[in-house]
Amino acid sequence: MTTTAILDQLKTEFTTIEAFLNSLSEQILVYKETDSKWSISENIQHLILSTKPLAMLYGNPAIMLEKWGKCNRPARSYQEVVDLYLSDIGVARGTTKYYEPAILGQQTKQELIKNFQDTNEAFLNNAQSLSEEELDSHQIPHPLIGLMTCRAFLYFTHYHTTRHFETIKGIVKTC
Repeated sequence: MTTTAILDQLKTEFTTIEAFLNSLSEQILVYKETDSKWSISENIQHLILSTKPLAMLYGNPAIMLEKWGKCNRPARSYQEVVDLYLSDIGVARGTTKYYEPAILGQQTKQELIKNFQDTNEAFLNNAQSLSEEELDSHQIPHPLIGLMTCRAFLYFTHYHTTRHFETIKGIVKTC
């Protein structure tokens, strides 16, 4: 998939989620079916926490080379990234502590949406500044999967965001 295509898909997904969040009440954002499941707000906070480090790293390609070097394996396709995610993480393993929503605390609807917008804008802008070669050669670690190229992380971010948006829409249906 080309850089333009995946970035356009990400931008569309982020914009769609923002519009959806704007249509919801504060009460629906914090509704929890059970204590063991995240609210809509917590799902969005998780997406923010997952994307912020990527935005920073994509803006500093030299750090990626210094810490993790260049990738020495063939590029993964979108489907390969999704399959790897589902086989290695799936539903059962969940997330690591750093990406749990409790870190961000309580936010108003407007604060949550603004934080989501700002994080995604920084991520997209910094990803756009990387060359095709950098996207395929620079790598960063996923906390559970291991080293992935920047392009593979774009694929992962798209799938991960889409997966959480489906969860969010499911929560709204139960309200």
